[in-house]
Amino acid sequence: LAASITAPAETRPRGTVPVTLKVEGAAGQTVHATVAAVDQGILNLTRFQPPDPSQHYFGQRRLGVALRDLYGRLILPTGAPDGALREGGDASLAGNAEAPPPTEKLMSWFSGPVMLDEDGTATVEVPVGDFNGELRVMAVAWSEKGVGQADASVLVRDPVVMTVTAPAFLAPNDSARLGLRLTHTSGPAGEMRLALSQVGGEGGLTYWVEPQVQLGEKAEARLDIPVTATEALGTANLRLVLTTPDGQDLTKEIAIPIALNESDIQRQDRLVIEPGQSLTVPASLTQGLLPGAQVTAALGPYARLDVAGALMRLARYPYGCTEQLASGAMPLIYLPGLAAAEGVAGGDAAEQVDKAITRILTRQGSNGGFGLWSADSGDLWLEAYVTDFLSRARAAGHQVPETGFRMAIDNLRNRANYATDPAAASAEENAALAYALAVLARERAATVGDLRYYVDTAAGSFSTPMGAANLGAALASYGDQGRADRMFAQARNLLNLGAPEPHAFRADYGTRLRDATAVLALAAEARTQAVDATDLTNQIAERIAQAQQEGRSLSTQESVWTVMAAQSLFGAAPSATLNGVALAQPVASLPADAAIANTGADALEVTLTAAGKPAGPVAAGGKGYGIARRYYTTDGEALDPAQVQQGTRMVVVLEIAPRSEGGGRLVIADPLPAGWEIDNPNLLRAGDVSALDWLEGETAAEMTEFRADRFAAALTWTSAESFRLAYIVRAVTQGEFHQPAASVEDMYRPEFRAWSDSGRVTVTP
Repeated sequence: LAASITAPAETRPRGTVPVTLKVEGAAGQTVHATVAAVDQGILNLTRFQPPDPSQHYFGQRRLGVALRDLYGRLILPTGAPDGALREGGDASLAGNAEAPPPTEKLMSWFSGPVMLDEDGTATVEVPVGDFNGELRVMAVAWSEKGVGQADASVLVRDPVVMTVTAPAFLAPNDSARLGLRLTHTSGPAGEMRLALSQVGGEGGLTYWVEPQVQLGEKAEARLDIPVTATEALGTANLRLVLTTPDGQDLTKEIAIPIALNESDIQRQDRLVIEPGQSLTVPASLTQGLLPGAQVTAALGPYARLDVAGALMRLARYPYGCTEQLASGAMPLIYLPGLAAAEGVAGGDAAEQVDKAITRILTRQGSNGGFGLWSADSGDLWLEAYVTDFLSRARAAGHQVPETGFRMAIDNLRNRANYATDPAAASAEENAALAYALAVLARERAATVGDLRYYVDTAAGSFSTPMGAANLGAALASYGDQGRADRMFAQARNLLNLGAPEPHAFRADYGTRLRDATAVLALAAEARTQAVDATDLTNQIAERIAQAQQEGRSLSTQESVWTVMAAQSLFGAAPSATLNGVALAQPVASLPADAAIANTGADALEVTLTAAGKPAGPVAAGGKGYGIARRYYTTDGEALDPAQVQQGTRMVVVLEIAPRSEGGGRLVIADPLPAGWEIDNPNLLRAGDVSALDWLEGETAAEMTEFRADRFAAALTWTSAESFRLAYIVRAVTQGEFHQPAASVEDMYRPEFRAWSDSGRVTVTP
């Protein structure tokens, strides 16, 4: 099909561009097409070429592949050009480069399928926002008899182009200087008037801009706009209006997030409301936290297990390994109403579960297993847990791709069939095997004879509480309640909630509290009488209260199984109102002026949970680990980051020191001041910086993230020796900025964590 595009060569932003597609030679045919319009700068990042279906379907094909192992035959000497060393820049690597996070809205639009009229013509209106640059318009047409393509370029620009350079974010009380470049392209030159205003957003800024500037024909002018962030968190939306000499108003929208990248602080308050009485949120609960702290309430039986706090922790956890993705979505399968009360971001609960399923399946290996941070396999307990989530989501009606789910089930079946005999295996291996068998039994894919054999001959080998409970759950799925009760009784006897948590690596991601909550949840699902649910609930509630008194947060595993236990045991909505409206759920997100009233006949337990950012500086501290943050120039000299010049490159060295043996799955985070950016998204090794030849940086991290606002890494560390992580940053924006504390945390035993001091840094001209 002969296709062509008609579009204006030049247009203004903040409007629509008419694009007409014409297809010749398709008389009597039904022709469809799609039209895409994308910023040419984005396409250049990956050297994207417009789609060419004619070449794809009808172009000459490569005929075959030859494999040769002799260089004399692989590189034919006759007529071959001499080899040449590549020198100079890194243009050849541009295809793998990642663009920095956008500070402006990206220009990218797609029409979807469009039917052409009888004349082979279709016109679409391409919306163009606050965009200046070259727009590439690309069309693909098809019918039953042919395909075609066309593309064209449209130059989008104002008479005066305003380019703003702003930091990716600001922390409360940060001050910065935004860069403004004015470029005259057409129309009258002379005096340009500027006005800046805030037009919404939860965050706040104070600002000032030069009211007039002289701009000559085809000239440029550069200005600084000083801004200071208030303590209100959220996005601050600014609107810059430039009035040209002939009276045209040109606008530029600037969005600057106001965020404090310190770790969350959580506080709880346990109260009792007598019948007919009410309570308001005490001011002490949010004292010392920045405005905007989230406050939730759990009522009745849910208050004892602090279900509100558990849901909040799962929703606010900042990292996303495979276990954490599954844990964050698992409660939403059963408690969508509670999740909505917790203010789950990014859509409703069902949408969040579907997103988690999609992301988790990207971590699935070719054998059906799952890796913690990537498509990998080998961790049977993790694979069983993830497949458990997929199985539960599938049973609840969520769409789990059949191929991926069957691969996961087949992987568990294969691993179970080839597992070491329980009598000869370790406790952790048996815990993973039991979990795999429980998931297979729910899907009717286990062998009941094997389950009975394990109980009858090797029950004592399943010596972890959750392992024994999972084997009981597997038998309960097949109706063998006698053996199931036996294993649940064993699981209950193995629990020891009164003992301190050992600083020892556990392959099953657990703690004593996680084990207890999992036993309670699984026993409730199996309807066994071998576990006294009331007694175990009381012990769990005491352990959670103790953790809260010690200021210890719960892990994602502890949180998810706490919610699972609660939803299995309790169901009735409380007899209470929030600001006069009856509560339909035992968990509620509270507004600032919340009043909870007990309308029932019995006393009502309430646990209030607040989560927010600290209002003051953070002092160094921790338990189980130590962390030190040091800075060096690229010449190897120690550097004080309190005041650096714009453009300075610095080597950041994080040294993590375990206080004892034991190890764990660690996550290390180093949030950046707003005026700094990561210069090289790679961990440094010995020799990468010649002046720092002593630096032996650890590079075997399972995950590294070089975000606009932080550096983060995750690795499993089982040695008592300290280790270092190093990377390079650059000071890019003038101003004074908050420097958050760096931290290290055992993800599955959060009481073992450490953090550095916070501070302030200044970037000078």
